[in-house]
Amino acid sequence: MPLRGKCGSLRAPAFTARAALVFALAAALSPAADAVSMRRGLDAPSPTRRARRLNPPPERDIDVYLGKIVRKDGNVAIVNIVTNFRSPDRKAVFFGCDVSMTPTSILRPLGITHRTCAAFEISEGSAAVGDSVMVKYFAPEKDDKNPAGQ
Repeated sequence: MPLRGKCGSLRAPAFTARAALVFALAAALSPAADAVSMRRGLDAPSPTRRARRLNPPPERDIDVYLGKIVRKDGNVAIVNIVTNFRSPDRKAVFFGCDVSMTPTSILRPLGITHRTCAAFEISEGSAAVGDSVMVKYFAPEKDDKNPAGQ
């Protein structure tokens, strides 16, 4: 029994040292966390929108992989969307590609979505289950007119 008290008293300094170390690390990390959280206010624009404004997308056509066709019913194809890239200020054309990435169909979005799937109508060509779906965002048209001269 007397050994029990001595073991407890030997463990107490080790526990105190570990507790002090944990407290010191937490105290050292909290100013860094506060600095990061104080950079942006609650009503500040999102970092991606800010980055897009600082570095606008290039003035050329953009091809983006959207996903794969997982189901086909008549002329309606259900696509499992993998990439969530949108460019609302550009005109978009969706098309289906076969295994060799050759465009085989033009798709038109139906506006029906559920979680990571979306419905598309096959407007031209033919598509099969397993085909890749790509979207082409066209570059904005440049105005040849001089706005300063108007």
